Amino acid sequence: MVGDEDQSIYRWRGADLNFLKNCAALPRMIPRKFAENSARTKNYRSTQNVLDAARAVIDRNKYRTPKALFSERGVGDKIILYEASDDPRPRRLM
Repeated sequence: MVGDEDQSIYRWRGADLNFLKNCAALPRMIPRKFAENSARTKNYRSTQNVLDAARAVIDRNKYRTPKALFSERGVGDKIILYEASDDPRPRRLM
């Protein structure tokens, strides 16, 4: 079985995080030669600043398997928080 609880954002496509939670006990029940738990930590899309910001939020989930993601795309630009009102100007920022 392959799964990633960080991909639960795809619930709208049928992803079920409970399936992964229920299967978390499998490595204890199946002999090591048949199963292994392996974290994929290399991120190919985002810069390290984006990964670090996401991790600061995601790590608060006590049910999440801890993992430190890394990127070979470099540090990236500084993240800017912009709180927008209900006017058309925010569209120009994107």
